[in-house]
Amino acid sequence: MDEKKDVVGSGDEKDSYNYEDLIVWQKAMDLVEAVYLNSKNFPKSEAYGLTSQLRRAVLSVPLNIAGRSAYP
Repeated sequence: MDEKKDVVGSGDEKDSYNYEDLIVWQKAMDLVEAVYLNSKNFPKSEAYGLTSQLRRAVLSVPLNIAGRSAYP
């Protein structure tokens, strides 16, 4: 069974966490991989439209989770 981590703490260093251990970050990265793999099949005419927008949007989720880990 997966161990869930508590990311709510008092702000002490001992309460810090590694975002890579978070289930939500891992699932977000799985989604990024799935979107990148599936969007390869999109029409070339969408390379700078839908494909680009979708990839940027899905990548922002794990990046925001990781970015938040830098703050207590």
